[in-house]
Amino acid sequence: MTFECACPLAGAKCFVTSATKLLLLLALVAAIPIGVNGAYVNIVTVRPEMRLHWNITGAGANRSIAFALEYSTTTGWLGFGVGEPASGSMAGADIMVASIGTDGRLTVGDYFATAESRPTADGTPSDWVGVGYSRTANTTIVEATRLLAVTDTAHDRAIVDDGKPTKLIFAFGASASLQYHGANRAQYSINLFDPMTDRLAAVATRNDTESLQWLRDNFTIPAAVTTYVEDLCFTGPSTAGGTPYMIAARPRIQPGNEMFVHHMVLKGFLGSANCTGNSVDLLATASHASPFIFPDGVGIDLGMFTSFTVQTHYDNAMLMAGVVDSSGVEVFYTRTPREHKAGILQLGDPAVRTPGTLPSGLSAFTYECPANCTNKWTSNITVFATLQHMHKTGVMMRTQYARGENVLRTVKTEYYDFDLQDEQLLQPFVVQRGDRMATTCTYQTSGGVKWGIGSDDEMCIDFLYYYPIQTVLEGFYCGYNLCGSMTSLASPAQLEREFGTPVATQAPTATSAALAPTWYTNHVTVRPEMRLHWNITGAGANRSI
Repeated sequence: MTFECACPLAGAKCFVTSATKLLLLLALVAAIPIGVNGAYVNIVTVRPEMRLHWNITGAGANRSIAFALEYSTTTGWLGFGVGEPASGSMAGADIMVASIGTDGRLTVGDYFATAESRPTADGTPSDWVGVGYSRTANTTIVEATRLLAVTDTAHDRAIVDDGKPTKLIFAFGASASLQYHGANRAQYSINLFDPMTDRLAAVATRNDTESLQWLRDNFTIPAAVTTYVEDLCFTGPSTAGGTPYMIAARPRIQPGNEMFVHHMVLKGFLGSANCTGNSVDLLATASHASPFIFPDGVGIDLGMFTSFTVQTHYDNAMLMAGVVDSSGVEVFYTRTPREHKAGILQLGDPAVRTPGTLPSGLSAFTYECPANCTNKWTSNITVFATLQHMHKTGVMMRTQYARGENVLRTVKTEYYDFDLQDEQLLQPFVVQRGDRMATTCTYQTSGGVKWGIGSDDEMCIDFLYYYPIQTVLEGFYCGYNLCGSMTSLASPAQLEREFGTPVATQAPTATSAALAPTWYTNHVTVRPEMRLHWNITGAGANRSI
């Protein structure tokens, strides 16, 4: 994705435009015939060397995606997958790996990942079906299909039509077999079912919408793999013309620097004009992340905050020197009063007051916001998004919402990745006065990690986006030493995850007529040590063996 800035940089740190008339260009182009599947209606450029073409077809249980991966490589393997739903990370992803053998055959493998390492082959029947491929002097195109729904939720990710972006991952490598991809990888979020609907344009082009950009100022990216920068402090929009309500935000990446800007976090500070003291994470976004758009009639009062900063994580995997960057974030706001004034409630350990250091190995800290705290609200609240936040040793996080002893729902990040923080837009749900919320953060350390605000320290905060804002303290903070408490510290033997459980293998059984599966009607002995049992079922395009 490339953007053109509205104003020349000229050394300035902040740009404000009124009623910004911007249309997001999602790199979607007209349908073109590309191969076996014919014309694809939807096309997006993930990076200059990676393009995805796709159609959604069928209905009901047979609804599927037909897609083509177009990568700038002429050797090796191509990877594509559905990332962990909350973080979008490789860990927790359902992955397809395609390769073309020396015999010219296309092989498509079904994998899943539980870490940032070589994925594991899925032992269940593959959801990914190879269709064909083509190669030119510069590119490889692989076409495949898969059903949107899945039956093996422990190793496969459904592609869900819920109005929210699907978080996708891409990679390729030059080796014949699956090996580390290096810098040839990307994450991308897009609504696969409605990519042409530009919801941000509808917000940005309204007459009452203003925008503000907070950008780096010609920052030279160090020739280091990982760099975190948080050196600029910004003031917010004036409140003289009315209360400014944030209604949307998006990343603004300097063209050509998409591969270097890993993610950014927008922070608002309470009571400090120089970006010190207590802060609230207002937005977390990656270079190719979708815009974060509030529900209609909902906004956050930016006048609550006295200063702002943007923390940027640069990923310079190729150690390139002399790269200059002026990326940042753009915030869209309106002074038109909102029907719902949103608040951000921090659960867990909002003030980072847990004492001591984290134990070595796995540890799980649970913090509760009890019923007597939510009873201090003046009304019930509606939660519409969440940002679950830990630091580098965090591996899993969840918040359970309970009424009495009944757990009503759990919102979780099964595979947490500090470098891939992102808001989760939720189907809005009501939390009543008197409900309780329990936030559990799980860490994996080798010892010596303390609690604190630094990236090498640890935190446990779940930021809930909700409305209407509750102006009592418990509408901003509810957790350890802030009305709530830490209710447990456990050392689990293993992580209790639903996705990524070990693939079951079936022990071979002796060849015997008595053991022949009774649910198959056809049997044949191929050799004394080999037997085949089968049925033919279905009809038409759904006929199968």
